[in-house]
Amino acid sequence: MSDYQLERLGTREFEHVTRALALAVFGAGVRPFGDGKDGGREATFEGSTSYPQPAPPEGCWDGYGVVQAKFRQRPSDVGNNATWFKSQIKAELDDWKDKTKGRRTKGKLPEYLLLSTNVFLSAVPKTGGVDTIKDYLSDELGPLGLKGWDFWDGDKICSLLDDHASIRSAYNAFITPGDVLGKMAERLGLTQDSGLEGVYETYTIKSMKSEQWVRLGESGEDATTKLPLSRVAIDLPVLDPERRIDTETPAERQANGALRQIILLGDNMLQPSEHKPAMSNVVVMGGPGQGKSTLSQLLSQVYRLALIEDYPEHKLDPREQHIRGTLTHHLFEELGVPRPMNRRWPFTIKLNELGDAVSGGEDVSILRFMADKMDKHTSVPGDVTPLKLRQWLGRWPWLLILDGLDEVPSQTVRDKVFETIEDFLTDARHIEADLFVVATTRPQGYAQEMSPEVYKHMQLAPLSRAEALNYVEQLAAVQYEDDDDELRGRVVEQAQEALSREATSRLMVTPLQVTIMTLLLARRISLPESKHELFHAYFSTIYEREMNKSHSHLSKLLREQRRHVEFVHQRIGLALQQKAEIVGHADALLTQAQFEDVIEQRLRGDEDYPTQEAAHIQKNLSEAALTRLVLLVPRHAGHVGFELRSIQEFLAATFFFSKGERHAIEPFIATAHSTHWRHTWLLGAGRLFEEHETLRDSLIALIDDLGTQSQVARACHLGPLLALDVLDDDIAANAPKYRRRLARITLELLSAAPGSHTAQLNRILREIALADEESWQLVTEAIQLHLRTGGVGKVASLALLANWKINKDKAGVFGRMHLDGALRNLDMETGGSLLYCTVGRPEQTQLEAWSKRSLTTGKKSDLATVVEPHLPTKSSVKASVRKKLLTILKRIPVDQFNIGNAIIQVVNVDAGHHTLALVDHLMTADGAATLIATALQGLGPADAGVSDFLRTHLLRSVDRVRPDWPELWIDPLSEQ
Repeated sequence: MSDYQLERLGTREFEHVTRALALAVFGAGVRPFGDGKDGGREATFEGSTSYPQPAPPEGCWDGYGVVQAKFRQRPSDVGNNATWFKSQIKAELDDWKDKTKGRRTKGKLPEYLLLSTNVFLSAVPKTGGVDTIKDYLSDELGPLGLKGWDFWDGDKICSLLDDHASIRSAYNAFITPGDVLGKMAERLGLTQDSGLEGVYETYTIKSMKSEQWVRLGESGEDATTKLPLSRVAIDLPVLDPERRIDTETPAERQANGALRQIILLGDNMLQPSEHKPAMSNVVVMGGPGQGKSTLSQLLSQVYRLALIEDYPEHKLDPREQHIRGTLTHHLFEELGVPRPMNRRWPFTIKLNELGDAVSGGEDVSILRFMADKMDKHTSVPGDVTPLKLRQWLGRWPWLLILDGLDEVPSQTVRDKVFETIEDFLTDARHIEADLFVVATTRPQGYAQEMSPEVYKHMQLAPLSRAEALNYVEQLAAVQYEDDDDELRGRVVEQAQEALSREATSRLMVTPLQVTIMTLLLARRISLPESKHELFHAYFSTIYEREMNKSHSHLSKLLREQRRHVEFVHQRIGLALQQKAEIVGHADALLTQAQFEDVIEQRLRGDEDYPTQEAAHIQKNLSEAALTRLVLLVPRHAGHVGFELRSIQEFLAATFFFSKGERHAIEPFIATAHSTHWRHTWLLGAGRLFEEHETLRDSLIALIDDLGTQSQVARACHLGPLLALDVLDDDIAANAPKYRRRLARITLELLSAAPGSHTAQLNRILREIALADEESWQLVTEAIQLHLRTGGVGKVASLALLANWKINKDKAGVFGRMHLDGALRNLDMETGGSLLYCTVGRPEQTQLEAWSKRSLTTGKKSDLATVVEPHLPTKSSVKASVRKKLLTILKRIPVDQFNIGNAIIQVVNVDAGHHTLALVDHLMTADGAATLIATALQGLGPADAGVSDFLRTHLLRSVDRVRPDWPELWIDPLSEQ
């Protein structure tokens, strides 16, 4: 009999194993129960069976039986196990004996009872656990009149798994003991000539080594200094409206970690089945510098460590042993990250690289892309093929990380990427793969292409002050390890002071910001009070560090040519941002020749340097860029760029002001609608508010006008969405007049159906309302107006009040006062939409009696049927455009839900590639977008889900339009 690690299964999966084994043993008469309250039953069976064997004198079981599983998280010695199992049985039998319990009133007493457990019991006659439990059951089950009973302990479960290979193989990643990686070939059924038998080992170990560092080449230290994950990694907090940062315990803070939550989700078996969790995959959303990619890196390392935990030391060199040991200690012991029970094989796809591949015109699948990556690690090129990977996927659980949805700026390429992903997921479902998908993205520009009904959406939260200080302490301990204790202590002490000040604490809420601030504190730099100042101080600090290095020729050059070097950085930042929008340039870089052209244009064209002197400076700067020129670094052979996208965006924003105040507003106008440019835009707006006060009114007017330029712009709420981001970035934090003007624009979003913007809107409006009395009046009056006028605005306002109600401040009091009254007289259409919009969110628990109501599945419809009655009967739009629009909408399914006499309509999550056709038609067919904008005006509260879908895809079509740059701002480099 084999020895399996049953304790790794966890309660849920052990119940599933028990059901599967019961089905194999008892046959088709078994009825498994799903997750949740089971009334004391994991499964039931009815009718004649061939159990037990050998058959007892009274014959095999024939009648109604119940199967019940009991899982112990940390099994002990066999004596203690028996005591624990007995106590579990007693609790079950007490419930069966109690005639008032639901299992008796709503069910019936079984004739047969089978109990299973993962614990191992002693087989010593009479005194061992097996006989002790048998005797106990004999004494207790007599009064219940059962005809038969039995139990399966750990030994029996292992024996049954030996007998049923298909069940055993489904749980290999959980139960395989010892060296999992070494046994994978056997478990996968790989032959010696498969070409994969050693790839997963070498690829896993090489990846562990190559990804042991934090990806922060611009962390403020020398290029040769690296930050090891094993010393500075942290688990990032997830945004939770009910989280109380000031009073939470370390255990509560740990439980809120994104890494922890994702691993626990991944412990489920995710093969297509009736037991698969509804939201079985994850989308992690986080702003610039918030640590999404580092989280992806950590997640991969956690699963690699789970695979090589018992990998033989003699097969690892000393460096590999050290990496495994230090990462294991830091992640599992210091951070308290749970060890994965389901030991998935991890693979990360950088979506900008996939975007470049699919935009090249080739037929690229996910498996082909992966095979090409892995094939580089084999001794025989061509050994790894998509077919072999598909077989592997069908036999072993995978973790697929899709990193950087926002790194694919071209909407055309983005659509192709999503098609490629969806094709892969369809294939994975077809072969019943246990696939766990985790995607990362910035919120801006993310249109919920990955449905919230299938993907659990995690919004990364700002670091609390305690978390930020803890990260400073870790960074200081590593970065200044060779310095005296006084420096490290001073950095931490000054960080505490910075965190106590409102202006600077706002700039220490992401890992990147804390990293930069730690550098500035160590160098006694005057602390910035805005994001633009933060990046500017960082750039200046790195520049001065490079400039003051010894007395090298480069340091002298940097001192003498600082103005030109900074200009070159800024121009390249803008050029690369523009270039990134062009198909095939998701990871935008300059060739060495293009870089030299920039320098020559600056020196000869702008400054009229003598030819020989310009050539000399150009040669020296170009040679410096081959290793590192301040923040420009070699990325690939013969190419230069920036290591962090946030740095590129900051430099591009700085270049907005390079042509004087008269032209400074022009790039803001060109890029205001674009999510690709949003972080650049916000950094530029921050500088404008600080250093160009005369342009403030122009910027606010731009935002206001953006939402009124056309019927489509109004329907998309372009201006209010941009105003919301400006407020969220604290750009007008010290300018109350402009903050209120932005708030007035933002409040227009209350007339939009709840959607992906709602959580941000609810949070920002609460912050604005609490800022001062005038702002309080502004916000609360708008809410009350929507409550009175009804429509989708009432749904949005009620969702906001439910969110505010959770708080204990003035906003919470307002939320409770107005929500409770509004709910008492709420019509079914508005209430039903509110229920749907708050599914799975804490706001739904605040809806009083409405939270106890439910939506029942109704008929199926399609989007054309919903939208057509609201289209204009007379229009200048061509009939062919209208006809094609309705044809596309006809293919998009709509689900109807019933509540009372109302019908709530929402777009089905399986709309798939038809939504891509919709976006394409809205963008390319003259008048199609106007038709949808008109329809949006007629949709009521029962159609709030449809309204949000249409607005989102209308916004996507607008976002696909590349900025219309004035000729002055078009950089030839971006077109090359």
